[in-house]
Amino acid sequence: MFNRVASTSNTPSISDEEKPLQEMIDTIFNAINPLQIDKDSGIEQPLSQLTDLLNGRLGLKYAAALKDKLLHTYSEGIKFIDNDIGIIINVIDDISGPGNFSLKDSVKEQTLKAIQTCLPSFSYDDFSISDERDKNRESINFNRLLPTVGMASQNYGYLGKKLLLEGTKQILQGSKQDERYEKFKTVIFNTEPNNDSVESTLIDYYMDYNLRFGDQLDEPLDENRP
Repeated sequence: MFNRVASTSNTPSISDEEKPLQEMIDTIFNAINPLQIDKDSGIEQPLSQLTDLLNGRLGLKYAAALKDKLLHTYSEGIKFIDNDIGIIINVIDDISGPGNFSLKDSVKEQTLKAIQTCLPSFSYDDFSISDERDKNRESINFNRLLPTVGMASQNYGYLGKKLLLEGTKQILQGSKQDERYEKFKTVIFNTEPNNDSVESTLIDYYMDYNLRFGDQLDEPLDENRP
C-alpha cells in the first residue's frame, strides 16, 4: 500500500531561534512514531499538537521535517508499519497542504480511503450512519459498517488503527454514539497487528469476523416499524 524510498535527508534547516519548535517536532514524532505506539497509547493530544504545529507560520517546514523523520523510520519489512507511516503522512499533507483540511476532516477522509483500498466501490455516501427518516435504516447502516471498518483496519498497526477509529468517530452522533464507538473500537482492535492480516482476503476476513462475532455486535431492528 505504501512504498518508502530510501533517500538522503533533505529536511529544511532550522535556525537557532527555532530550536524550541524542533524540540516540539521531536516530541510529536515520538508520540506518533508507529514503532512506539501500542494499544494503550493516547493519540488525541499528539494529533491536536500536530495540527497546531502544521497550522502555524512555519507549518510547511515542520511538515517536511516530520515526514522526513517518518520516511527514515526503519520498519524491517513490517507491512502494517509501512501503512501506518503512509496514513500519518497523508494526514500531515492534508492539514499542511493547499486543501487546508481540519484534523477531523482529514482522519475521516483517510478512513474512507482505507476502506476504498479494500472495497474500491465504497463511496463517500456509504460512509454514513445517520438517517433521520428511518431509525431502522440507521441500524442497518451501522451493522453494515462494523465489519467494513474492521476489515480496513487489518492493514494497519496501532497508529493506523487509532486514526481509523478517530475517522469513524466523525460519523457518530445522537444517543447511540458512545455505544457505537465502543463497538467500532472492538472490531478495529480485535486482533494485534500482523502481516498475515494485511495479506488476508476479503473472504478470509469476513469468515473470521462471523466466527468471532456473528451478529452479537449488530443493533437489533425494530420489527414494529413499517
